[in-house]
This record gives sequence, structure tokens and C-alpha cells, in this order.
Amino acid sequence: MEDKKDEFTEYCEYIVESGPFDGFKAVEHVIYGKQGSTVTVENNHKVHNFCSNNYSGLAGDDRMVAAAEATMKTHGYGLSSAPLMCGYQDIHKILERKIAKFHGTEEALLYPSGYHTNLGTFQACFNEADAIFSDSENHASIIDGIRLSKAKKFVYKHLDTKDLESKLAQAGDYRFKCIVTEGIFSMEADILDLQEYVRLAKKYNAMIYLDECHSAGVIGENGRG
Repeated sequence: MEDKKDEFTEYCEYIVESGPFDGFKAVEHVIYGKQGSTVTVENNHKVHNFCSNNYSGLAGDDRMVAAAEATMKTHGYGLSSAPLMCGYQDIHKILERKIAKFHGTEEALLYPSGYHTNLGTFQACFNEADAIFSDSENHASIIDGIRLSKAKKFVYKHLDTKDLESKLAQAGDYRFKCIVTEGIFSMEADILDLQEYVRLAKKYNAMIYLDECHSAGVIGENGRG
């Protein structure tokens, strides 16, 4: 047992030293203070931050800090368990209603993060009887969510609606067909032609799952994506 532990420890050290991405070593960057377009790092150096998702600049906004401080005084720090166990708080339901109104939908459901949203939605709503058509450059959370759903996955070339239509046409008889894409692709900054996707969805009786993580609040009328 001791030998196995040593072997495993050595392997973990190898992973840390060699890097998880074929030689590209992961470097831990420490930020001192608030998140923003310019941040403070070691030795009090100021650097421009081009890799965060803080597009609207709200992460370090004084209004957000003040609102969070006031809310913690009235509602405390978290639920200490899953909402299904301990219940939602009224502020969560208020936020859901405001989000639904903003996007013009019947309802909204809060998740802790975009990653949790994709994992939870696909696993809950789809299974082996369904087909999902996924862009080749979709986020890892979408890929993991589809995998957990056990639905049949068709991967089409990035933003290639001709390849997507070919996959839709070739697909057999499934309970649900779902085209999955991002509104704005965070790594490439590509924006899809949504009207063309809607046309294909109607033609092949499919639904569209649009991940707006990087577009809501950024583009569209009043930031609606």
C-alpha cells in the first residue's frame, strides 16, 4: 500500500511539473484586491487583464459591493446546503422574476454558475431517446452536460450551418432534437447567425439551446444577448 501511495504521489508531482496540457504548464496567478480590467499582482505590479469574463465591470463595482454588504446583514452568507434541502431565499425568487422579465420569458431558474447550468439542464432534460447537435467549439461545460445526458451527440463544424443541416438531415427518429450553440464563443469571439439557426430548427423540428453566458448584458437590445 505504501508503494502505491508513493507511486501515486510521484505521478501527481509529474502532472504538476509537466503541466496538464501537453507541456503547457499551468501557472497560478494571484490577484491582490478587486477584479477589473487592470489588476494588482505580485510586487505591486499593475497588469491589464484580458482573460476574465468581467465584461460589464461589475465584479469590483462599488455598487455591487455595497449591495452585497447590505444583503449579508439581512440574509446572512448562503443557505449552508442545497436549496431543495434548506429552501430558497426570497431574494433568489425576486432575482429569478427580474431575469425572466428582462429576457421576456415565462420563468427563470438560478444556478450557481454557467457550468452548473449546462451540467444540470442537459442531464435533467435529455436521455438516450434524444439527439443533440453541438458546435465543435462549444464550451467544456456543454460537452460534459451532453455526456451526462447520454443523448446521441452529433458534432458539426464551428458555425457551419451547412454541416449542421447535413447532420440534422441524416439523423434518425428521435424524441427530441436539440441544436446547442453559444451566442458568442468566448475563445474566438465569434457571433452566430441566429436567424439561420432558427430556420434550420423549424425545418427539422428541432429546438435551440442558446448559451448566452458571454453575450447577455453585452450585446443585443438593452444587453439582452
